[in-house]
Amino acid sequence: MTTGQCFLFEDDGTLPTSATVWGTLDGDDGIRFSASYRQDGTFGAEVDDQTTNFWFAGPNGPGVDDLVIELDFETLTISGSGTFTNALDGESAPGAFEFQCEPEDG
Repeated sequence: MTTGQCFLFEDDGTLPTSATVWGTLDGDDGIRFSASYRQDGTFGAEVDDQTTNFWFAGPNGPGVDDLVIELDFETLTISGSGTFTNALDGESAPGAFEFQCEPEDG
């Protein structure tokens, strides 16, 4: 299970749509996961243990560019899937993720 922080913002006419999630992966504080959909429409995802694994997915990654990120504002969910490529050795593997953000108090 991944634990961390998640933000999902729908275009309100002032700022464009954006989303980001980051945290630890599978209860291991040494492995970090992040995914983002930036205000300029670019997006990406990565898994990093800062030693032997540095997996990227998305248009700015070193491998296959097939990452799809979906934002569901009703359920506050960020999900995606695509090919992750290890920047250190070029190995590729399919991956998917889904995060539900907590509603903001207000």
